[in-house]
Amino acid sequence: MEPKSIAMPDPAVTPRPRLTVAEFEALPLPRPEGVYYELLDGEVVVSEGAPALDHQVIQMNLILLLGAHLRATGRGAILAQPTGTVLGQHTVVLPDLLVVLNENRSICREDGVYGPPDLVIEIVSPGSATRDFHTKREIYAAQGVREYWVVDPKARSILQHALEQRRWRTVGLHEGKAVFRPVVLPDLEVPLAEVFRPPFPGT
Repeated sequence: MEPKSIAMPDPAVTPRPRLTVAEFEALPLPRPEGVYYELLDGEVVVSEGAPALDHQVIQMNLILLLGAHLRATGRGAILAQPTGTVLGQHTVVLPDLLVVLNENRSICREDGVYGPPDLVIEIVSPGSATRDFHTKREIYAAQGVREYWVVDPKARSILQHALEQRRWRTVGLHEGKAVFRPVVLPDLEVPLAEVFRPPFPGT
């Protein structure tokens, strides 16, 4: 998806106040199929178009891998975009994937997630690298997300962060045939070969 900011203020003009979640939800935004809006620290960002095939394959592989473990252990649930996640007064995000453990399930409501998930996963799309590696990274830390992965389909890598005193500690940049463990699910092994498994044998 190609994210782009809207209503950018002219640098010579006094910046508008950051939108609140309530103001964002009240905006009369057009919502055709394939168009999604996020509120990132008070700024509206729109994404248009379906994600690429590799993005969708990786997302499904992670759902199968993490979901099977969560179901088998009864530890929690995995949710996918476009599940809205409200973080603080100025942010509504649509993570590619998020995990909420049982002890925090009270943040899950019928219309979305209200509070920091235990694990957030963003899969980089063309045009979203700055947002995923920087903008959202800082927001997720400030709002108390416990663990954050940035999955790069082109590099076939996962950058894993763990939260310590509201700051990220880089657990590792996992590449090649690496196998790693989520901080919030330490009994699960995540092989990159499974994450990046192609949809058809021999491809």
